[in-house]
Amino acid sequence: MGSEATLKESQRLDLRMEYAALMSAYSSTSSMFWTGYTVFFAVNTLLATALGISYSSAAGEQTISIISVVRLGLPLLGLAMALIAIHAAWLLRNYQRLIIGRGKEIDQMLETRSFTKIGPVGEKPPMSTSIGALLFLLAWAIAAYMSF
Repeated sequence: MGSEATLKESQRLDLRMEYAALMSAYSSTSSMFWTGYTVFFAVNTLLATALGISYSSAAGEQTISIISVVRLGLPLLGLAMALIAIHAAWLLRNYQRLIIGRGKEIDQMLETRSFTKIGPVGEKPPMSTSIGALLFLLAWAIAAYMSF
């Protein structure tokens, strides 16, 4: 009987350690999500600025081939970034769903509620990110089309 109680206590301790690791992983993926989102908009702003400069009068002093490469290359880079941003957002959200799912199981065993409360918010698809990236994708597609 004593070894059974020790085993239960050991399992409970293991669950507590896993719970802390899951909470850390969830907060890390949330940070990754928002850091990536911020970087995505910052880089898009820089690309749009560079594209605008390529259409300025100062750019007329450069050779036509370099300007053509810049005017086509920047939108193509923007298109690729938008697709990568959408893919990364969905990957992070799927990873968060796995974390929340296991966290809910541990919530029941430890009689806690942290992951149960996170659940509905953390399980939604990243639609805002996807729509924002799709709008950038559209803008870059138009810019690529206009460069021809």
